[in-house]
Amino acid sequence: MEKIFTPEMYSPGKTIKLCRNQLGLTMKEFGIRLGLNEENADVRVWQYENNLRTPNEKLLQNMANTLGVSKYAISAPTIENEAAAMQLLMKLDAVYGIGMIRTDGQVYMNFAPHCNILRTYTEQLYQLKLMFYNGQITYETYQYLKCTFNPLWNQSAV
Repeated sequence: MEKIFTPEMYSPGKTIKLCRNQLGLTMKEFGIRLGLNEENADVRVWQYENNLRTPNEKLLQNMANTLGVSKYAISAPTIENEAAAMQLLMKLDAVYGIGMIRTDGQVYMNFAPHCNILRTYTEQLYQLKLMFYNGQITYETYQYLKCTFNPLWNQSAV
């Protein structure tokens, strides 16, 4: 059965919570590691995880470092619907160039040859997704590994 992913699953707060949980940290422990006041560290983290507060750039980078992820993973743009997703694809095409080919009635996309990192990421994401769909990793692990993605990631490290 295919897992249905919704835009809400990718909010910055949900991603922060997912990563924190993968590391086995309580909200209070995480907040203290971030340098938040011990008295209300858990409340502040709860507010970030529930998207009631937005971390400033310095705190965002500190969160990313503490979680071992890219700041882009925890500040990703919210894509509320397919129209917004299409606009994002159009921007990616404008900046990086997306190749397209029609095969058997389906349109497939890929990145231009000069986009080596994006091409590597796409291949690695494909492998990771296969691992998830084949039951080799849990949904939580799948999401966390996407947050920790880097061009040197390899399947043997999972």
